[in-house]
Amino acid sequence: MMAVALLVLLLCLVVVSGQKFREDYDSYKSEIARLSDLVEPSVATMEGAQEEIERLENIVKVAKRDMILNKLENVKLGPRKANVQNNEVRKANNEHLDIEGHRARRLNDEVRSSDSTERLVRDKEELESRNNDIEDTVTSAIIELETQAREKAQAFRQVDSITDDLDVLEVKLAKAKKVVSREKKR
Repeated sequence: MMAVALLVLLLCLVVVSGQKFREDYDSYKSEIARLSDLVEPSVATMEGAQEEIERLENIVKVAKRDMILNKLENVKLGPRKANVQNNEVRKANNEHLDIEGHRARRLNDEVRSSDSTERLVRDKEELESRNNDIEDTVTSAIIELETQAREKAQAFRQVDSITDDLDVLEVKLAKAKKVVSREKKR
């Protein structure tokens, strides 16, 4: 009866410690998810700026190609007309390239030196640090649970040993009672 009570008590301890571990694990997991959600807007802003830079670079490439095609066309039309058209195209392209180039450089500089990039790096380092802390906590909790499990297993073995000893004593007591009852009968 005592062994059963000890067994129930040890089982309750294992269940309670397992629930506490699960609660800690869930809270760490939700914290990581919250921090990941905070980092998402910075990543989206950087991706948008990068797309804008790529779009502007494509516009510059198209303008250069058009200028080359116009030059080839003007060669066919004759030197005088080609020269006039070339100058017009060159002026238009230069204005366009200046405007787009300044915009592209400004966006590129913003992406490179923005606080969002620094903040993103800091958040990433903080997440990695917290992740390492969580891993350490989980590892230490697992080690602690394994130690407790070993101790409980040892306690169960001791309870089994005591139960076996009690069984042996009961058998000896029964034999002794039989001997005493025989002696009384004589």
